[in-house]
Amino acid sequence: MYSTAITAISGDAAVDAQDAAAEKGNTAQIAMYNQMRDDVKPWMEAGVRSLGKMQEADYMRDFKVADYEADPGYAFRMEEGQKALERSASARGGLMSGGTLKALTKYGQGVASEEYGNAYNRFNADRDRRFGRLNTMSNSGLQASTSLFGPGSQVGSSLNANAVGVGNARAANHLRTGEAINKGMENGMSMMAMYCDRRLKTDIEAVSKSDLLEMKNHLTAYKFKYRNDKYGKGDYIGVMAQDLEKSKLGKTLVMEDHEGNKVIDVNRVLMLFLATMAEA
Repeated sequence: MYSTAITAISGDAAVDAQDAAAEKGNTAQIAMYNQMRDDVKPWMEAGVRSLGKMQEADYMRDFKVADYEADPGYAFRMEEGQKALERSASARGGLMSGGTLKALTKYGQGVASEEYGNAYNRFNADRDRRFGRLNTMSNSGLQASTSLFGPGSQVGSSLNANAVGVGNARAANHLRTGEAINKGMENGMSMMAMYCDRRLKTDIEAVSKSDLLEMKNHLTAYKFKYRNDKYGKGDYIGVMAQDLEKSKLGKTLVMEDHEGNKVIDVNRVLMLFLATMAEA
């Protein structure tokens, strides 16, 4: 029965150790994954911000007259051309003449016609350039996020494997404990019951009174205590295995455990006791 308890205790200790190791491993893996997330977080946040700007209405609208009029190229060329015409007319003394006004009008129309296409191209080129930069940043965020898929899946698989491993260990321990309990019960029953059916025995011989007397002569009753409580607590009265071994019959009653300690086979003692009663 002691072995049953030892089996249960050692099994529980082994499972607890595995559980603690799995928990420690889980904590380390989660911490590592969280550190990876923190490392790529700036790129992910920049990608999210860039994606939001790419979806703003300004990138979806068409070129307007207001954009043309606000174009710096058109405004600069118009202003410089007008100044040149005005200076030329002023030098000739015809600043406010009809010819000057006609020339200014013709120049403005020409500039408007030529610069419209330029302003349109500059508008789209500038918007495409800004959109491209935002798209690059957005892709960087996407790549940073994608880089976590593999490690995240591995961490999940490891956590699952650790949980399954601990569960299997507990199940195996329960089975071993159950088997040990059954075996202990069987051993306990065999210690309590002595098979005395003649049909189960062979090499049957009568024991002589002289052999019984020899064993008795070597026995002494002692009062004692065990050095270690695991062998027994309190006061005991009994015999010593070394005394039993001095006689022919006594030798058959003594065994040794796995540590080399001498123990007495209780079943054999009881049967021998009954035999001494038969010879009394």
